[in-house]
Amino acid sequence: GWGGAFGRPKLDELLANFPLRLTAAVGAITVLITRVVILLNLIAFQARSAEFGLLLAVGVGRRRLVRKVVVESFWTAVAAWVLGIGIGYGFVLWYDHVFLAPKAILIHVVDGYALALASLLPFVAAAASAIVLARRLHRMDPVAVIQRRNA
Repeated sequence: GWGGAFGRPKLDELLANFPLRLTAAVGAITVLITRVVILLNLIAFQARSAEFGLLLAVGVGRRRLVRKVVVESFWTAVAAWVLGIGIGYGFVLWYDHVFLAPKAILIHVVDGYALALASLLPFVAAAASAIVLARRLHRMDPVAVIQRRNA
């Protein structure tokens, strides 16, 4: 078990490495979620390719369309962040009230380190997605899009 002379140093060692392990886990999760967000945004972009092709064909600049995609990604990330923080802290408060507080186990509900890590995820995903979509927009041929639409 964890008692005795052996248990305490082992527990101290595990707890000393906890921030590093937490950061690595959040990093891995961020990479995976970023890939999923990019794929979902590419699917949405493909569904809107006729819209973007027509806008390019009537003279809307590529930079303006890229800006539109970046702004949409940013606001989606803000909404995801607000929703995620709200649900996450709501769950932690509920768990603390129902399970921990009755057993006199005190936790710090507001943790700046965890909040900073959680805050990075949607914005990293939105930035990576915006970069991929901007590359797609720069390579898009409006004539080919219109021809496919009329076919």
